[in-house]
Amino acid sequence: MDGKDKQDGGLLFEKVIVGQHTIIGENHRRETDLDYTHSDEVFQELLTENQDSIFILESDTQKSVAWLEEELKGSFMSQAGEYAIKYDLPYVVMDDGRMAGYDVWQFAGTNINPQEFAFVRALSKCSVDFRKGLSPKDTLESLGVTNENEDPFRNSRIQAVKLYSLLTNGYFSQESINDLIELIKMDINYDAVCREIVYQAKVQRITEMYPNKKLFMVFGGNHVPGIQKTLADENHNYRTPLLPSDEIKRRISAYRIFFASYS
Repeated sequence: MDGKDKQDGGLLFEKVIVGQHTIIGENHRRETDLDYTHSDEVFQELLTENQDSIFILESDTQKSVAWLEEELKGSFMSQAGEYAIKYDLPYVVMDDGRMAGYDVWQFAGTNINPQEFAFVRALSKCSVDFRKGLSPKDTLESLGVTNENEDPFRNSRIQAVKLYSLLTNGYFSQESINDLIELIKMDINYDAVCREIVYQAKVQRITEMYPNKKLFMVFGGNHVPGIQKTLADENHNYRTPLLPSDEIKRRISAYRIFFASYS
């Protein structure tokens, strides 16, 4: 989603109206060089106007560790959550932890198997953690890999973390690093669509349970088109098409074979 600053009269969020429902799309991380004052004022007005709605948030900014990061504070999603709590309004969190990890991909209809999922998701976790200066041990612990537990994905996750460490510490060519980055991008996009399919199913269920209630929703901007299409569909059956997985599976297989031959 393209953001505009106050100077050209734009808002730093997207607003889409579908019937009686409102969808807000945002970039969760706030840019330090943009002035959010006007957008925050307008958003607070929208919250007041929608007090009679069910609030739907993509994530729970009160509980998620990710939302403790400084650049996520003050987001429109966090403002909506705080507002709902303050005024005791009904709200639903899409990423509520009841369906997580591989279950989300399964629900979306993936043909990527659990071990492949564990491997590629661990790679993506490494890309985030290493930028923060965290060690491979830190990443493994955050993934739940310890000496005490019996994680069925343990070997896949350890393999991914070791491979990422090797590739990003000068052991291999820049071409290999670029290929790894491309796989991580594919994983992030694929995961986003899987989660969106889950969101769409939940939104459909809420509209069926409360057909006369307005919904006020806040999502990451990339999810707005998919949620909009679900709400615009007569029976809310629309689902975003799942991305092809063949290339992801091929690259995962190649990297695992490569790692096995190297180690």
